[in-house]
Amino acid sequence: MQNLDLSGNGIGPRGIIALSNRLKKLPVLHKLNLSGNDIGPDGAMALSTHLEKLAALQNLDLSGNGIGPRGIIALSNRLKKLPVLHKLNLSGNDIGPDGAMALSTHLEKLAALQNLDL
Repeated sequence: MQNLDLSGNGIGPRGIIALSNRLKKLPVLHKLNLSGNDIGPDGAMALSTHLEKLAALQNLDLSGNGIGPRGIIALSNRLKKLPVLHKLNLSGNDIGPDGAMALSTHLEKLAALQNLDL
């Protein structure tokens, strides 16, 4: 599978925790859209632990999930494990100054990134 779109399905934190454990079985996934699922900071933290398994990921949409600063900090630490990521959408997550600072420190490691939506 190369594209997975689960946008607007009300997955929530518990659902994303279960889903994250299965994402490692999709090493050729190119596009992952989890927008509008209210995964919150706990869901973002769970997802971040499995991001490195998605080395082929080119497009990640986590918009409108209420991730907040804590979730963005966890994600930003792992985004560098996505060498071909060229589009990242984190809009509508109220990342705040701490989240923005954490994200900015790791953006330079994303050499392929072309589009960033905050």
